[in-house]
Amino acid sequence: MRKSLIAAVAALPILVACAASAQSIDYGSMEQLFGEPVTTSATGSPQRSTEVPVDMTIISADDIKRSGAHDLQTLLGRVPGVDALNWSSMGADIGVRGYDQPMSPRLLVLVNGRQVYLDHYGYTAWSTIPVQLSEIRQIEVVKGPNAALFGFNAGSGVVNIITYNPKYDDVSGAQVSASSRNGSDVSLVQTFHLTPKIAGRLSAGARPRSRRWRTDRETPKEGRRKWSLFCNVRETAVIEARDVDNIYAVPEAYSAEGFDSEVLAAFGLDPGLPPDLARWQRIHERIRTPEGQVTIAIVGKYTGMKDDY
Repeated sequence: MRKSLIAAVAALPILVACAASAQSIDYGSMEQLFGEPVTTSATGSPQRSTEVPVDMTIISADDIKRSGAHDLQTLLGRVPGVDALNWSSMGADIGVRGYDQPMSPRLLVLVNGRQVYLDHYGYTAWSTIPVQLSEIRQIEVVKGPNAALFGFNAGSGVVNIITYNPKYDDVSGAQVSASSRNGSDVSLVQTFHLTPKIAGRLSAGARPRSRRWRTDRETPKEGRRKWSLFCNVRETAVIEARDVDNIYAVPEAYSAEGFDSEVLAAFGLDPGLPPDLARWQRIHERIRTPEGQVTIAIVGKYTGMKDDY
């Protein structure tokens, strides 16, 4: 595992007042004027959230702070009608109204009106979207068939992530968080003004990461190298979870891959002596080579699922 740095230049290239994009309006002033959030995701023009002609949910910056979420998929999973599917240790996907699957091609994801959908892969990589939660003004979620008007990959919905406009909003600061479940992460946001009409914002974040994947054969070194580059982790943090004949062989397989050492290194702990798996290996050997067999009768509903019993 390693701390991989994701840096985003949220407002570069230069923001100009006449630019035709989602960042070209002053959301803060309009929200104060109308007393409610304003969106451009429905028709392309500024509208009150109560007057949009689509089924839309808007997550405000205050909602994000109160949620306690560490990532976008956790945050969006709490929206009614939206499902978050965690299909690996770092991979997740978002579905609207039941269309939930790994690497879903049916959801259009935008950042300030610009598409972050990976056309060459056919899905959205949520963990690589270069946006920190602290720099988001609001997230607009469009649900239902109206979303299809946005494009071919918006069949189930649209998620438009609106960040603070550095021209109008001076948002800067650092944030560090830690938990027993999500580990630790740190983010930094800095806004700067070059001229009265030109402004920018830099943001960066880091979180311990590793990548594991299931396979039924040995992965060549070149394959590991490609995985490490694609997932932005060290090559030693690419952990192979090869199929084994029984569940008791899993700890030995992970230890052979160096997974335990990567976990300790991520928390800055000295591994000390190599792990002693002798007792576990003896247990595993007894299971693999039993002295005899015992016939057990089971009465239940799921008798076909051996692992449950």
